[in-house]
Order: sequence, then C-alpha cells, then structure tokens
Amino acid sequence: MTTSTDLEIIRTCLLFFAIVGTFGNLNILCATYQNRSLRHKCGILLAILATCDTFCLLNELQSFIRMTLKLTESTLRACFWANISYVFIEPIEVYMILVMAVDRLIAINFVVFHRKIRHRRYIAIMVTPGIAIGFIFVVSFISCC
Repeated sequence: MTTSTDLEIIRTCLLFFAIVGTFGNLNILCATYQNRSLRHKCGILLAILATCDTFCLLNELQSFIRMTLKLTESTLRACFWANISYVFIEPIEVYMILVMAVDRLIAINFVVFHRKIRHRRYIAIMVTPGIAIGFIFVVSFISCC
C-alpha cells in the first residue's frame, strides 16, 4: 500500500527528473543545431535519442500533473489513450540506445563503410526499424484494448 509520503517522493522525483532531463536534452539539441561539427552521424543519432527522451520526459511530466491534480482514477482504456504517445516513443528510445551502440561498433570495425555511406541514408536505415517497432507496439496495444 502506498502512503502519502511515497506518493510525494514519486511526484518530486517525476518533476525533478523531467525538468533536469529536458534541460539536458534541449542543450544537446541546441548544441547539435548550432555547431556544425556535431552534425556527424553519431551526433545526429544522439540528437534523435535526445528528442525521443524529451518526449518520454514530457509524458512523465504529464504523470506528475495527473498525480498532483488527483486525476489518477480512470478506466484502462482512458489510461491507455492518455499514454499512447509514451507507448509509441518509449520503444523507439530504447531502440535508439541500441542504435548508438551499433553505430559505434560500425564506426570502429568498418571504418571505410562508415565514412563512405551518406549521412541521410545511414540515419534513415538506422532509425526506420525503431519507428516500425513503435507502431507495432501501438497497434498491438490497440488490438488488446
């Protein structure tokens, strides 16, 4: 059973991490946008990851607001539709973490390939499966509810 102290700790953590995380992610996005030397393949993938994480943190902020306004009582269907963007973006974010690791592996082991492939094509190849996974999650959850 959760006590009021537990809920207060959860609310405080949700707010703190949402604010600090969003600040950090926006700094990454601004730095990538303003500094041309950061717009290489890894930098762009990191900016995409920061964007996904920002959307996840905004969903956490939404949870904080619902807890603060005591709007936590809802049906399963209403809860699902309130969190549909989170269901979509979270698998993409997790996939992007894997993509960052694979990108570094390719950059180290297949240097010539990594340097020769065009940026846009490489980014599209790396990001598209994550978007497909996000859609699969949403469709599978919609069919369950």
